[in-house]
Amino acid sequence: MLVNYLKLSLRLLIRNPFFTFINVVGLSIGFAVFFILWQYSQSELRTDQFHKDSERMARLFLTVSSSSHDESFGALPPTFAPVIKAEVPEIEDFVRFISRHRFQEIIPDHDNYVYFSYLSENQDKHSFIEENVIYADQNFFQFFNYPLASGDPDKVLIDPHSIVVSASTARKYFGKEHPQGRILYLNDSIPFKVTGVFYDLPRNTSLVLDIVLSTNRIPDQVNNWYSKTNSTGIFFKYQKGRSLSDVENKINQVFEKKLQKQMKGFWLAEKYKASLMPLHDLVFSFKAASIPRSKFALTLLSVLSVIVLSMAWINYVNLSISMNIKRSKELAARKAVGARPSDFIKQFVAEAATINSLSFLLAISLVQLVKKPIETMFNFYIPVWNEDTPVSILIIASVLVTGVVLTGVYPAIVTARKTPKEIFGRNGMNKNNPVSAVLTVIQYTSAIALIVWVFSVSEQIKYILNKDMGITIDRVVAIDLPVSDQKIIKGNLDPFQDQANNLPGIIDLAISSTLPGDRNYNANGIMKDDSQDVHYVESNGGVNERFVPFYGIKLLAGRNFSGDNLSDHHSIIVSVNALSKIGFVDPLEALGKKILIESGGLNAAKKVEAEVIGIIQDYRRHPFYPENESVNKDGTILTYGNYLVEKNTVRKISVLIHSSGFKETMKALEQLYSAFFPGKIFSWYFLDDYFNRLYQAEKTLRNQIILFTVLAIGIACLGLLGVISNKALEKTKEIGIRKVLGAGLKNLCGVLLTNTFRQVLLSVIIGMPLAWYLTEQYLQEFSDRLTTEWWHYALPVLILLITMLATITSVLFKAMRTNPTESLRYE
Repeated sequence: MLVNYLKLSLRLLIRNPFFTFINVVGLSIGFAVFFILWQYSQSELRTDQFHKDSERMARLFLTVSSSSHDESFGALPPTFAPVIKAEVPEIEDFVRFISRHRFQEIIPDHDNYVYFSYLSENQDKHSFIEENVIYADQNFFQFFNYPLASGDPDKVLIDPHSIVVSASTARKYFGKEHPQGRILYLNDSIPFKVTGVFYDLPRNTSLVLDIVLSTNRIPDQVNNWYSKTNSTGIFFKYQKGRSLSDVENKINQVFEKKLQKQMKGFWLAEKYKASLMPLHDLVFSFKAASIPRSKFALTLLSVLSVIVLSMAWINYVNLSISMNIKRSKELAARKAVGARPSDFIKQFVAEAATINSLSFLLAISLVQLVKKPIETMFNFYIPVWNEDTPVSILIIASVLVTGVVLTGVYPAIVTARKTPKEIFGRNGMNKNNPVSAVLTVIQYTSAIALIVWVFSVSEQIKYILNKDMGITIDRVVAIDLPVSDQKIIKGNLDPFQDQANNLPGIIDLAISSTLPGDRNYNANGIMKDDSQDVHYVESNGGVNERFVPFYGIKLLAGRNFSGDNLSDHHSIIVSVNALSKIGFVDPLEALGKKILIESGGLNAAKKVEAEVIGIIQDYRRHPFYPENESVNKDGTILTYGNYLVEKNTVRKISVLIHSSGFKETMKALEQLYSAFFPGKIFSWYFLDDYFNRLYQAEKTLRNQIILFTVLAIGIACLGLLGVISNKALEKTKEIGIRKVLGAGLKNLCGVLLTNTFRQVLLSVIIGMPLAWYLTEQYLQEFSDRLTTEWWHYALPVLILLITMLATITSVLFKAMRTNPTESLRYE
């Protein structure tokens, strides 16, 4: 009997190629989208959960509160960790690390400019600039279970000059040679021995690592290595059965008893509060993750995967029911000779199993076919089958079974409930079927909500990227200086600038300590007088006299630095917000006044007077995320070189180059750089590209959502095409009579599209509030948000309606061109 049902299913597929095509294409796209989106979003939402005991791991943060604002720090003094572990018995272990952008604050012999060299047997040197480098405690590979391809996790970081590299990094330097025991030279001067190789990290990790160095190399100061800096990320692992909140409370008690005094050496504040961020939440924080993700967006991608597949199933159900018109004789005859509901269920389930299985297999092939292009163009990674968890494989298998049951049982029940007379009546097959109408409304509602939301996402990204930052960064080339050798820089920087300015393609050139978009926060303390607490603001200083005009920073009052005026070495330019924060009601009152500034680098107690010679408009230095808002609003200061502030050493050169002859100018600039800084790698980037990369996750999300929203709308349009085609078939005689009586295209559209327009109207009414909610939730992730207008909602819906009408245009014109005589002869 089952074989007979399968034979009948195959005959129906062959007999109705158009509807078979619509069903198979729609379902295969639905399954493919589900495979890609579900696996990707679930993998991202499970970030860092592959570590053993990940549910008991958390990173320490400290919120520092003052009268002006609250600021949360994840870079802390390393001495906090052993003190807290000794006082809180619930903590089992801890590990500390320093990320590369913090190297300049404490690591001897080098700063955050890092490159490694390897000398082959024939003395050929291979050098690469490295971005993803950290120093870590020797228990790093015990605390985190990143698997090692070679080396003992207990010993790989014990030696002070040990280095552990990723598998891809090892191949980059050594090719097919075995890396264990090889020597890599950091910045051509410091030897490190490869003691281990770890497998390339999975994509769903908050830490992006290529190289790990041992903190045992850092000089010990009374058992408190680099005790004068707050540059360390600290992870704790607490005991089973202990709650995160209880451990947090005990840590805060330790802060109050033992660490308050030490904290005042780093921050002057009214209140301190420690918090633990669970390991699996770090990836969603800009302060903790190298590439932060949006939890809301990933959850929405999971939902979107189900929505797209559900839309494909809805298409199948609606088409299956409407297709009963063409097979009414067969179904009515079976009903008349006593077919039971179970017989119809078996038949329709067999048909659904055939279609769903065929679509499922096609979807698997489609995923493999588009895997590389999607990963390249849309930054998706699709886990291979052997990497999937048993739960994921079970879910995917369950989806197939669910699809077969849902798309097979309901059409069977609808058919079984009809009498033979209703089935023979043809029109009776599709009457009194509210469930089908509800499913169609759900489908259109999903399409409307998605297209409005993706339109808002695109507009928000465009708004952020085009928003005035208060500085001009277009066509600016940023060059890294080899700041580890300050003597060479001091002796060669001025002649390098002079000769660079004379190159024919150079428009302008400026120097500074940092640039907008840098992840390393260069905070300087200022105060109005000794009676005040220190207010910390960021600084791109020390700059030269070209920095302000180079970036188009608006000078509101006073003057810029002058290279010929030695008094400017002890002067300062301050932004409006910074002056307001330290008590100047009218910022212009500060002009010509002297304020206090911390000048001693790590020695925060040393303060000197600095004259305010200029007042500038505030400009943006970090992305438009809420976590950065307090830092951006605190204001900024600029110092001339590092005369006032020791740590404001020159690290960046900004160059504006003519677009014509760009390659030749860059080549000449590189040759000049090599002449003045021999042996140093010439590292440069476009500043606007670098700054915009900070929004890469958002742009990638936009592209991903656009792709799958287009597919979802395509599925909805396929379903509409099938339903209207069947509607035209059902109304064949009515259309013929109306045409004989003089009906035109408008009247025929009314016959075929009246119900569809009602469903779309209802979908708009339901979908608009849903779209508004999704948009508002997404915009909350930005500190500066797009103000939505009515057309942000109307235009996407209009685009959707035009797309849907364009899809069924051929059906409408075919019905219009049909000879009424042929229509009236139709049985």
